[in-house]
Amino acid sequence: MRYLYDEFKNRFQQYYESVKPITEKHNEVNKLKYHHTFRVVNEIKLLGEHLKLSEESIFFVKLIALFHDVGRFEQFARYQTFSDKDSIDHAELSVQIIRENNLLSGLDEKDTSLVETAILNHNKFAIAKNLTDEQLFFTKLIRDADKLDILYVVTNKKKYYIPDDAKDDSQELNQAFVENIKNYELASYDDINGVLDYVLLRLSWVFDLSFGYTVQQFRERNYLKKMLEQLPESEQKNEIRAAIESFINKKVIVES
Repeated sequence: MRYLYDEFKNRFQQYYESVKPITEKHNEVNKLKYHHTFRVVNEIKLLGEHLKLSEESIFFVKLIALFHDVGRFEQFARYQTFSDKDSIDHAELSVQIIRENNLLSGLDEKDTSLVETAILNHNKFAIAKNLTDEQLFFTKLIRDADKLDILYVVTNKKKYYIPDDAKDDSQELNQAFVENIKNYELASYDDINGVLDYVLLRLSWVFDLSFGYTVQQFRERNYLKKMLEQLPESEQKNEIRAAIESFINKKVIVES
């Protein structure tokens, strides 16, 4: 290997420790994002191994995961929120932090571009069109791994389920989001108003998963069941369940 992952892990750790929490809430959410980071590292490693990636490629996917959310710590320090629409694009801030702190020092230009490009695109509604095949592949890997762990957090750690920008607690489902799901479409953060919108948005993530392995994990970890339990009983809920189950079955069969 040209590079040693542990060297970059130590840089991440040093940077994390340098961002001193300004409140107890900041300390709490910093720890949340810290542990999220290393779970995503593990998720992307497992995905890479399933896809039989080379040792060098596994190194790069782990590096992308390690730094994909490094801007989150500074984001909360500045704005007291993780809502990008109410503050700053955290992927862009992550790349800014990486550059300002030389966190990728030692990588050549091509490898630096690969890592930064994947990070910049990991949170976007749609991936940029001008990526190389390699950049696109690695971007899809981090998007899948990141979503798997966020779904773990919101279905297993209830205190983190409700985002701080979910202002509307209406029990009516957003019909536009329901239609997105019925049409196998990704819902947009731009259209979110309330708590249930977040549930629907995250359910729609299944349509943005790029790899059959990841879709299979979505099913095996019961994310559909756990999130549907957060919705009121209705015909819309039944339609959502049917659409997602149909999509999962098709995706897994095609890629198995």
